[in-house]
Amino acid sequence: MGVGQGLLDLLVQKGEQGIYLLSEAELKALNVVNNGRQAADWALEVADGGEYLRGTQDTAYGRGRIAFMCDKDKILMFTFYQVGDQAAGMAGGGLVHSLIVDGDMMPLQDPDSVVANKGEIQTFFTLTQAQASRIAASHAIGHAMRTARDAPVFIGFPLDIPAGASQKVHAFINNCISPHR
Repeated sequence: MGVGQGLLDLLVQKGEQGIYLLSEAELKALNVVNNGRQAADWALEVADGGEYLRGTQDTAYGRGRIAFMCDKDKILMFTFYQVGDQAAGMAGGGLVHSLIVDGDMMPLQDPDSVVANKGEIQTFFTLTQAQASRIAASHAIGHAMRTARDAPVFIGFPLDIPAGASQKVHAFINNCISPHR
């Protein structure tokens, strides 16, 4: 989880005898501290089945990935999370799933599909209009898997939607659920 190039620029400006104390904002902006979270990456991708919106974020706990695809007037959500040796057991069922929207847990129906693949759990959901609308207006989204709906801990990930990606996420989701498609 490398630091930003700007850090070297500051060191060069001060010279070998100078000391520059970074502010908290500079520490974050230069990725010296990041609370164990790299910047999220959001991109529109094209595949044989059409286009989809993909978000990825690496953290100290692993990589979380999420993708959204339009299907008529519905939106499909695919999540991918590294869980290691636990993947096969988790894919076997017995977990409840929630959508994480700006830190709030929103219940999801049982997934349409759950697969364990090389230490990664892959899930597929058909979202409701209300869930899609909440995602379009959010700053962070993710997927949580718990043993019970009220369990205090979960396995999963939140994925940031930074200001630069917010319009992309909003437009894609709203175009998917728009009745004028």
